[in-house]
Order: sequence, then C-alpha cells, then structure tokens
Amino acid sequence: MTMPTHIHNSQTKTWIAFANAAKCNHAAAFNQLGFICWTMNGVKFNIGDIVYLFTSNTRSIRFKGEVVAANIPRQDGRFWIMSPPNDMTYKVKLLNTYNGTMLNERHLLQHGFNGGRSLQHPIYKNKQLIDYVTSIF
Repeated sequence: MTMPTHIHNSQTKTWIAFANAAKCNHAAAFNQLGFICWTMNGVKFNIGDIVYLFTSNTRSIRFKGEVVAANIPRQDGRFWIMSPPNDMTYKVKLLNTYNGTMLNERHLLQHGFNGGRSLQHPIYKNKQLIDYVTSIF
C-alpha cells in the first residue's frame, strides 16, 4: 500500500501571505521550479494547507499554493534579490495563478482585507476575505 505524499486533516487551514518582491522573485520561482520555500520562523503551516500569495509588486493575490513539505533546506535561493536566509522552510507547491483584477488590493479591501501592517504575518482567521478569495480562484 502506498502512502499519499500529504494528508489533509482537520488541522489544515487556508492562509493569505505577503510576498515581498523587493526580497524575492516569487513569480519566477513558481514559474521555474513549480514551488517556493517559505520560512518556518514564526509560521505554523500544516502539510495540506492552502496559501494564497499577495504580491507587493502587483498589490494583488496572484498565486495559490499548497504546503507539501516541512523542515526542508531553502531551495529557491537563486530567486532572492537580497541574500537568502539559510533557514528551514515549508515547500509550497504552485497550484494556480490568477492574472485578473478581482483580487487586487482595491477589491480585497471591500471584502475584509486590512492591508498595511496586517500583511506582516500570514493570516488565516479572516473568514470573509478568505471566502472571497477562494470564490475567485
């Protein structure tokens, strides 16, 4: 019997995280590798969690990924603009890309997005916002 590569359980969540384009080219990493590495420092993702990325350069949510591994060394360092941290990471596999306008900051603000300092850490408790984002993706 083969085991699945990940297991969805009642602990899985849907997150919105901020991808700072001044630090890393997440779009290029997703496009070339099919995944990004996300620091484990202060973040409590579970395998199977869904992560939507709000990108600073487009001011919109552009990517949907799934956490498929934890405790892995950084593998996306060549896509960093600054020196990449040498930390353990979650591997977030690209599931989908959105290029429309319904997930830009203006629309997100109408659906519970707080912007500003709320972007400093990934969020999962904003049900109104997450329901809106999942309805578009």
